[in-house]
Amino acid sequence: PMGSADGFANPCPAGTFSSTTHLTRREDCTQCTNGMFCNDTGLAAPSGPCAAGYFCNRGSDTPTPSSGASGGPCPRGKMCTVGTHTPIDCDAGTYNPSEGQFECQPCPAGFYCPSGSDSFNATIC
Repeated sequence: PMGSADGFANPCPAGTFSSTTHLTRREDCTQCTNGMFCNDTGLAAPSGPCAAGYFCNRGSDTPTPSSGASGGPCPRGKMCTVGTHTPIDCDAGTYNPSEGQFECQPCPAGFYCPSGSDSFNATIC
């Protein structure tokens, strides 16, 4: 069947998929694409996009990776919307002091926040 490496006995593993039938090797399965996750075996397509506040690299098997090669929580100073592969720097005038965020906060009055800021304390006007 679709998503199988060798028929029903050997489906493509979690973190991979295949829309092709009659694969003969596990290596023929496709790693889940950037920004997506593949959380089950024998998938013909990715399960869905990475969750907001997280980024997913190729081969991710969860929408909320804890860290490592498959992705992780969005780092401070960045934001990760649904389906993010590469965390995005907070725009100038905003900051993000916490991990796992999907949006950045406005910089308070009397301070300035350069692009990618994770704090406003050190940048008084």
